[in-house]
Amino acid sequence: MKPPLYFCRHGQTEWNRIGRMQGKLDSPLTELGQAQAKRQGALLRAAIPDWSQVDILASPLGRVRQTVDFALGDVEGKIRFDDRLMEIDVGELTGKCRDAILQSDPRFDQAGYDGFWSAYFATKTGETWDQFFARMAEVADTIDRPTVIFAHGIVGFALRGLFKGLTPQDMPLQAGGQGCVFCIKDGVETILD
Repeated sequence: MKPPLYFCRHGQTEWNRIGRMQGKLDSPLTELGQAQAKRQGALLRAAIPDWSQVDILASPLGRVRQTVDFALGDVEGKIRFDDRLMEIDVGELTGKCRDAILQSDPRFDQAGYDGFWSAYFATKTGETWDQFFARMAEVADTIDRPTVIFAHGIVGFALRGLFKGLTPQDMPLQAGGQGCVFCIKDGVETILD
């Protein structure tokens, strides 16, 4: 059985707000995103009584670093930034707005495995599912005690799915969101909000 996982997606960014695909690029958190990060910090403090018993991992991308600063600025020394937690590389879609993305691949407007999930892994110059999944599985395999992870939406779908024993087809059917904490213990997820 895997140890408890607390997953936090970064707060809303300027590009999230306007529907621009970020991939491995960055934009700053909005005021709402800053408030979401502070809320995650409060939720984590209520859920974790002893921070010495918890590892904290985070994507090194700027929007996640900002989220971590707002959420857990007072425990920053314990945070390990891990390149494997970076968002999926969306190749030629990086920096494009939603309208252009939907013109190139309408699956981004559809839910589920055959919708946005498959579209993310179908770009000509981005990561494939096998490449992305290999790094997510590698991260999951290294977690051996309660861990807080701050990262990105697609990263969260995959890691949370691995911790819950989901198939790739079921991973995109999970709840998403910003400003909450996804807590997985013994394969069961609770959303702290």
